[in-house]
Parts: sequence; structure tokens; C-alpha cells
Amino acid sequence: LKQFRRKAECDSCRGLLGLLKRSFFLAKMVRMMNILAGAWLIVHSLGEEECEDNSILFLQERLGLHADLKTLEAEVVGTTTRAIDGSKESCRDGECEYGDLLCEELLRYGRDKYGSQIALYNAGGIRASLPAGSVTRADLLTVHPFGNNATFFKLKGAALKQMLQDALAEHGDGPGTAGNWLQVAGLRLQASYNSTGWTLRNILVKGSAGDWWALNNDSTYSIASNSYIMDGNGGRKVASDNLELIEANGIGIANLMTDYFKKHSPVSPPALDGRTYHERSSKVFGTAAADIDGSCRDHTCAYGVLLCEEMLRQGQKAGHATEIALYHAGALLASVPQGNVTFESLLQVHRFGYLISFFRLRGTYVRMLLEDMLADHGAPGTGNAASWLQVAGLRFQASWNGSWALGRVQVQIDTEWKDLDTTEMLTREYSVAGSSNVRFSRKVVNKNCVPLEDDGPGALITMSKFFESSSPVQPPPDDQRECLTGNCTWLQESRDFSWRPQAATNMLIACTLMLFNVFL
Repeated sequence: LKQFRRKAECDSCRGLLGLLKRSFFLAKMVRMMNILAGAWLIVHSLGEEECEDNSILFLQERLGLHADLKTLEAEVVGTTTRAIDGSKESCRDGECEYGDLLCEELLRYGRDKYGSQIALYNAGGIRASLPAGSVTRADLLTVHPFGNNATFFKLKGAALKQMLQDALAEHGDGPGTAGNWLQVAGLRLQASYNSTGWTLRNILVKGSAGDWWALNNDSTYSIASNSYIMDGNGGRKVASDNLELIEANGIGIANLMTDYFKKHSPVSPPALDGRTYHERSSKVFGTAAADIDGSCRDHTCAYGVLLCEEMLRQGQKAGHATEIALYHAGALLASVPQGNVTFESLLQVHRFGYLISFFRLRGTYVRMLLEDMLADHGAPGTGNAASWLQVAGLRFQASWNGSWALGRVQVQIDTEWKDLDTTEMLTREYSVAGSSNVRFSRKVVNKNCVPLEDDGPGALITMSKFFESSSPVQPPPDDQRECLTGNCTWLQESRDFSWRPQAATNMLIACTLMLFNVFL
């Protein structure tokens, strides 16, 4: 063209040059359409779930896309602190790191734009892991080679439940390999497998306030997903036949994640939280050396102590410097019998799928929470309120005289027990691990806490891992951490350090500081 242009000295030559340019442009467009048509035929004839990586490489090689890939490989869009798992082995069997990362970002985007409540993404649309270090545009296109776009629609709870049941049925026994397995955000499930197949034990949906509610079959939920699921592929007709469309052709998924890495790098792999926790009912996690009491609504119970002590450890391990653990007894529904501890036996305890939340709460409000709990309890030996708390890192004394009077409350700081600080002016904040019910359903907590991590791990998966690592597990001895008489050993040992003089001392210091500020 350059040589021809130099010789184009007459109008007719210039006209011929324009014709040639248009011809070259048309030829290029025809080639591009052939590329797109070829890609469409491969993906849609085989199905996205069956179109394996070698088919993508074949397409790239035969259609001459390697030159473009070299350019994309040079375009760094962000970094990771370590590799982010998006392998088939992980993403098609259960929750995976890249699936969590993708669905949380898809949900954030959909929530900001349309008020989406749930994100769903088929595992077959995640094709690779991301490397540690630099992440290029080519890396993200390797993970997302199909050109899926974000889609937004509404769906009834019954249809959503059917989608999850179908995904479990396709998963089968043993490691899952089906690309139709769902990565999720804004939704949690627990499921068990026995000889008759999978059973959904519970499904939770995150509310607008951050709390979790059981899925309602008759409610309509706003969903962020992708074009593959919306179009009814992979047996997802229950979605395509019942949805109320909001937007069919949103942002490209690869573009969404490119923008995410540009804004948030360096990106760390998210901690898996058990959002789609499913196991064989008979799977053995460990053993109990004796029956572990789970009757927890009237007093301290052995299982409540084990759970709360493990919550303390998990909060400290997560960097929250957790000092107190609180778990409501209404979510502990069974004891663990002596012998093998199976998935089914732990499901009997944790039927509701509650999470562990981490927050900071002033001592004044910790005391108010305990007083509310005692008011719900009733006379000694008759307690049956779901609000009764199992505790760790904290101990208290209360006495009954027609109603409960809360006495001394102490918190274990390092290895030393210290009186709970409740002075209005100087009261300190304590780092607390609590069930999601304590975090969101107790007004004194919900209104006054400082959230650290609302959506921590599920209590079920936390205790599954505990029994795996700590068996054989002995029931803990009664250390009278909830002292409902005046004869507790720890109370007798610490009578020389009455909590009332401590409170008076703190108040004196507060008043001194106030006067000092006035004179300043």
C-alpha cells in the first residue's frame, strides 16, 4: 500500500487506492467474523462445560491469535500476594479462592447498580488459577476465555433452591467434576450426602443489614450472574424459564476482574469460609472420649465451652486480638455422643448454619448484654431461653432473689483475670467473637459494636476442623465461668479485689480528667 500510495498521482489512482483500502478492511472484517463464528461454534456445540482448555488453545493456534496474546501478556493489570486457586479440582468440587473473589466482586458491582443480593457463577467458567506476583490481562483471559458477560435478574426462592439441588445432584459422590457446580456470594448452604443422594440442610441469604436469613421459597431475590447461566445452559432451565430480567448484557467478566485488580492490588487469596459446606453424612472428623453435653440453655455446657474456646483461638489467629467469645445457646441443638464424631453428628448440633462474627464492644455494653440474658433466663434450673450465652475469656457471678442480679464480671487478659471495665468515661473496648445471632439480633450489640469481620467462618466448619485436629476430645471440666451461686471457687479466691472499689476508682479518675479539661 505504501509503494502504491507514492505512485498514486491521478484521481483514478487515488480512487483505486480507496477501493483497495475498503477491500482490505472488508477482508479483515470477514476474517474477524470467521474467528468469532468459529469460537461460537466450538463453545456452543460442545457446551462451555465440555469445551476444555485444549479446545481453546486449538482455536488460538488455528485462527492466528498468538500475536495478540503476546501483547496481552505484557499488559500487567495488578499483583497478587500469592497464587489464587482457580483450579478445576477446587472450583468444581466446592468453594474455591478465585470463585469467592469473583463472586464477591460481581455481587458488589450488582448491588451498587441494581441492589443484587446474591451472586452465582458456574465453576466451568473458571479455567485457571492466577499466579503469585504480576497478573496480566492474558492471565485473566486464560481464567475467563469464553467472553461471558455479567447478567442481572430476579428469581423466586423456590427456583433458586432447585438450582442448588441440581448442582448437588450433578456433583455426585466423591470429588466433584461438573462445571455446573456453583460458586456463590451472599448465599450459604449446608448439605449432606448419604446412600439416597444429597440433602440440603439449610440455605441462608444475606440481608441488607448484613445479617443472614433462611431462604424463603416465595420471596424474590435479585441475582448477579453470567450470560451462560441466564441463557439456560448446563441444565439451568429453571433459571432461564423463571427469571425476571433486569439486564442481559452487562460488563464483561474479564473486564470486571481487570478493573478489580487495577483498583485493589496487591490482592490476597480470600480465606475460605465454608459458604457451600457439603460432606458425606458418615465422614468421621475425630472422636469424643465421652459424651459432650450440648444442653446449653440453662447453664454452661461442655460443647458450648469447647466451641467458645475455639472461637477465641480463631479470632486471635485471624489477627483480631479476640478476648471474649459469646455464642447463643439457641443455636446448639444436640450433644455429641461418645465415639466417632461424624458430619451428621455435628449437623445435629449446628442445624442453622450460623457464622462467627468479630467486633469490638465496650465493657458497659458487655455487662448490659449479660443482664439482658439473665432477665430472659428465669429461675435457677428452669432456663430454656435461646438467648442464654455460652462464654470464653469471660466469667461472671449472678444471684437470684425473685430476679437475677449480676455481680462480678471478669475478663481474662493474657493469663490474668481482670474486672470488666464499665466506667462510663473510660470504659475500654473488648475484642469479641460472637455468633452472627449475637452480632445482629441483640440490639445492645448491633447498635454499639465496632465491626471487625461480620462474615467469619461458619460454626459447623470451625468445629469440624477442631475435631480433626484435636481428637480424641475430652469434655472440659466445669470451671464455674458462669457462677449462678455465691460459692464459686474463683469468686472466693478474688474477694480481696472487689469490683466495686475498682469501679469507684475508675470513676474518680474520670472526674479528675473532666476537671482538668475544664480548667484547661
